Amino acid sequence: MFVAYSARMRWHALTLNYASVLGGRSSLKRCRAPERSGDHVVWSAPELGVEGTWQAIEAPVSRTLYDTDGTVEWNCCQPRAHAEVRVGGECLRGMGYVERLTMTVPPWRLPIDELHWGRLLTTAGSLVWIDWRGPHSRQVILRNGVEAEPELLERLELDHGLVLREGALGKTALAIVPQVERLFPWRILHVQETKWRSRGWLDGVSGWAIHEVVRWP
Repeated sequence: MFVAYSARMRWHALTLNYASVLGGRSSLKRCRAPERSGDHVVWSAPELGVEGTWQAIEAPVSRTLYDTDGTVEWNCCQPRAHAEVRVGGECLRGMGYVERLTMTVPPWRLPIDELHWGRLLTTAGSLVWIDWRGPHSRQVILRNGVEAEPELLERLELDHGLVLREGALGKTALAIVPQVERLFPWRILHVQETKWRSRGWLDGVSGWAIHEVVRWP
């Protein structure tokens, strides 16, 4: 399993670069971001010991999730892909997924209480879901890259899985930026996130899912 992030944030006079491998190395240096060319995404991040290539099986999908006092643009670059990643001297091959989120509104100002996100990949297809709950409710459900009805999630089965991460975002950020409590509002630092890896089944076909629940205070 390989889960990684590459991010850049600007807040007032602060610019923060961040890249990490879940359960592995992280860096505050300005790592080279993943690059998309045709149906391929390539990422070379020597700071993390990562070299990866993702070749799309399904077409990209984009949605505007929020556009009131700023925007949240979600680009699912590859709902399902053939992935080959070298990390720490190990070569991993299998099904992959790539998304990009671009926000011009600070996350602590989003009028939502909970975020449910996940994706299930199988040899037969993919399922991706975004479910915002609260004052600004928003739901996106894609099956094989095509819009699907919400009732589809009722047929999705996930086992108890493996907890990949659990806790407040501020606790994780504090380990990266010691002065983070002075830089960001209380609401974002106390957001609680739980992320799982689970075995999943949809209409009798099994695969692997990464999914999470994020709760704002």
